Amino acid sequence: MSIKLMTEAWGTSGLNASQKLVLLSICDYANDDGYCWPRIKVLAEKCDISERAVQYNISRLIELGILEAKTRLTRFGTQGSNLYRVLLGGGEADCTLENTTFFMGGGEASCTPYI
Repeated sequence: MSIKLMTEAWGTSGLNASQKLVLLSICDYANDDGYCWPRIKVLAEKCDISERAVQYNISRLIELGILEAKTRLTRFGTQGSNLYRVLLGGGEADCTLENTTFFMGGGEASCTPYI
């Protein structure tokens, strides 16, 4: 849980109640760099809204530039939960999910800029 990101999320204006709730739930799973990978079902249960509503609100947060999402594949090649990065509170300007390395075994995500 990132207290820093949760504080930033509470102060974010221009969101409706369900968008803010989904953002806060994602921040609750995120590390201080903004990375997390909760399942849609888990977020829906936590927010007490439908999975479709979570998906819609995540797409709005992405459109607003508050969140990035990247599809993750399991070791069997099937889709796993998405990797999310919350874009609040600064962070590394040149770090995006496109140049992020995700370490499945260690449960860590870190920015690895291309050289």
